[in-house]
This record gives sequence, structure tokens and C-alpha cells, in this order.
Amino acid sequence: MLSLLNRINSLNSLQFHQLVRYLSVLLIGILLSKSGLNINDIGIYETFIFLSGLFTFFWISGNIQGLLSTYDEKKPEIIFNVFIIISLYSLLITLFIVLLFRYNLMFINMQLPVKSVIILCIYILFANPSYLIEYIYFLKKDYLSLMKYSAFINILQIILVVLPVYYTKDIMFCFYGLLFSAVIKFLWLVLIIYKYQIPIVCKLYEIKNHLVLSIPLILSIMFSASSDYIDSIIISKYFDKASFAIYRFGARELPLTFILANTLSNYIVSQINTSGIELTLNEVKRKSASLINILFPFSTILILTSFIFYPIIFNVDFYKSALIFNIFLISTISRLVFPQSILIGLKENKIILISSIIEIFLNVVLSLILLNYFGIAGIALASVIAYSIDKVILIVYCKIKLGINPSSYIPIKNYLILSSLLLISFWFSYYIFFDKI
Repeated sequence: MLSLLNRINSLNSLQFHQLVRYLSVLLIGILLSKSGLNINDIGIYETFIFLSGLFTFFWISGNIQGLLSTYDEKKPEIIFNVFIIISLYSLLITLFIVLLFRYNLMFINMQLPVKSVIILCIYILFANPSYLIEYIYFLKKDYLSLMKYSAFINILQIILVVLPVYYTKDIMFCFYGLLFSAVIKFLWLVLIIYKYQIPIVCKLYEIKNHLVLSIPLILSIMFSASSDYIDSIIISKYFDKASFAIYRFGARELPLTFILANTLSNYIVSQINTSGIELTLNEVKRKSASLINILFPFSTILILTSFIFYPIIFNVDFYKSALIFNIFLISTISRLVFPQSILIGLKENKIILISSIIEIFLNVVLSLILLNYFGIAGIALASVIAYSIDKVILIVYCKIKLGINPSSYIPIKNYLILSSLLLISFWFSYYIFFDKI
């Protein structure tokens, strides 16, 4: 047991945390569906979760990536400064939500009860700063505590959100549970700030420097994530509601790929800051090779079987969703290369913003062109192509401007072989089931 604990490293602990968090969200959804709540109440809960993420995910991610790229053990007060920034952001967002609700600018079609909107605002104030907890453990190299915290807090959240609903059949108790768990996490954050003796010092020049560094990242994440909403708008305009449902049920990246890739990306940013670029590049190549060897074959198997399991998991009406799902699985090819992480670690953030703007522009243009040839599948294909071009731009920038060869951080041989197999499997699957599409 002791030897196992000694082998826990930073990447393992972050991956564990992200996987446990994803599984807890999935389990809550499953348990709520079996709790006796009607589908409208579950829809209200999903709307609550959707809005809490919609207004916050991009600037939380941008600020955390900025923290990982600048953290210095000799200047630990940066953690408290980022805490102040995120708290102020949270306050502004809650005021924004109140204005939206007050003037019926957004919530009018969301059917959220007034009381749940109030809870949403309080929830954001407590929950958002708490995202720092796992990264404080990570930066302080207390990986075992990170894993213990993750297991405890996610199990507690499942209990707090689900258990009262089974007894009361009242959706409001889900929101009370979420709020109570957010308060507990906030108190936990205060305790670990005290535990690690993080200086409670607010330095305006450090806040300014952090904002200059993180704002391009925030905007980049916002632009990249907006492609999903743009796709939905285009489909709503050019296709019927049935096509929209088919697209939404298929437009899902493999969660395991997304989680492991994002975790490794954050790890790379931190390692460049602490270990330097040369050592990190070798580690990126080795760790990305491990992910490629696991996730590419897994994605290939899913592509070959999706037309079989989609009608079973959902129903025959969503048979065509398997094609959309397969197209998004192709994004595994670009998801598992990490030029953006290298650039963030080297504080080359402006090119990431520029590339994101190009990506969103290409996504719109290609969607409007390809939908004429491939229908809703063309919109999915446009998203994958645009995201791939974004990665190509960043790889070329690393090569030309920074002198970093792709072969120094990409296991070229394995990558090309497994990418080819993935594309061949897509063609084969499409060809076999073509008559049904």
C-alpha cells in the first residue's frame, strides 16, 4: 500500500480528480432519473447546471491556466490574488444574471423558479473560487490529499443532491444540496489557504500582470467553446427539430479523451513553468504516447460499433446520430497533440487567441458550405476540420517562431499509424452502413 501511494504523481492525481468529478455528475443524473421526479423537474435541474457553467467555465479555466503558467514557490501570494480575481468575477456574473432575470432577457424560456435563480447566484459565489482547491494541492505537490479530497467531496455532493429528493420528491432540494456542497468546498478552500500559510496579500501589480496573461486565454476558451452554440443555431435555422435532436445526441466527444487530454494539458503548463521547456517536451512526448496508445484504439472500436449500440442505448430514431458521433470521434486525432499547452507554458497567449478566432470563423463558413453536401453531418465535419486547423496553426507557430519541432513532443510514428487506422475505420463503418444513412 505504501509503495502504491509513493507512486502517485501529479498527473495521476489530476486525472483521478477529473474522472471522479465526471462520474459523480453522471451518477447524479442517473439517480435523479430514477428518483420519481418528472422530466420537467429534471430539465430544471439540468438548466441550473447548464447556466452555472455557461457563465463561468471560460474565465475559470483561463485564470487557472494563467496561475499554472506563472506560479512560483517563492511568491505563493499569487494564489490568493487569483482567488480575489475569481471571487470578483463571480460577483460580477451574479449581478449580470440578476439583471438578465429582472428584465426577462434570458430566463424567460428557461422556466427556472425565482428561488432557484437566487440559489444559482449564491452557488456561483461559493462554487467558483473553490475550483482552486485541486490546483493548490497540485501546486503544493500534495497529491494524496488531492485524491482524498476528490473522493470525499464528490461522494458528499452525490448524497446531498440526490438523497433528499428521494424522500421529498421536490427538485428544490437538489439546489439546496448543490449550494450546501459549494459552501463546504469554500470553507475547505479557506482551511487549505491557512494550512499552507498562503500569504493573504493583495498586490495590484501582480493582479494586473495575471489579467494581462489570462485574458487572451479566457477569450480563446470562450471562442472555442462557442462553436457548439453556433452549430446549434445553424441547425435550428436550416433543419427541423428532429434533425436538431439527432445532431445533439451524436455531437458528443468521448468524455474519457476530453478529460485526460485537458488534464495532461494543464499538467504540461505547470511543468514548463517549474521544470523548463526541454525536460517538459520529452515528458509530453512520453505521456501523450501513452494516451494515444490507449485512446486511439478505443475510439476506433467505438467508430466500428456505434451504428450497432446507438439504436440500443437510445432508439432507432437516433440511428443517424451514430454518424455524427463518429465524426466527432475523429477529433481525437487533434485532441491528443498539445501545442497550445506549450504556448501557454511559454506565455505565448496572443497566438492562441488569434487562432481561436480563425477557428470560429472557419467553423461558420465551412458549416454553411458543407451542410449543402452532407446535411447535419457537414456541420459536425466543419467543427472537426476547424478545430484541426487551429491545432495546425499552433504547431506551425511553435516550429517557425519558437523553433520547437513537432517530433520533440509528438510521437510521430505511432500517431500517424493510429490516426490512419482511425480514419480507415471511419470510412469502413460509413461504407458498411451507408444504405441506412
